[in-house]
Amino acid sequence: MNNIFIKLFFSLICLFILLYIISFSIFEMKNKNNVFGGVATIVFTIASIVYSNIIFYIN
Repeated sequence: MNNIFIKLFFSLICLFILLYIISFSIFEMKNKNNVFGGVATIVFTIASIVYSNIIFYIN
């Protein structure tokens, strides 16, 4: 049911979300000195984006 355009659109949206969250995490680490929170946010975001893409492409 999912064609290549839907998969490409989903992947692009996930990429934009990932870049937005990473930029926010870098802001947290530099300006607020919250290194643990920034790194944890980056790791959690990467894991969730990878997992959602795997599930989307399997189905």
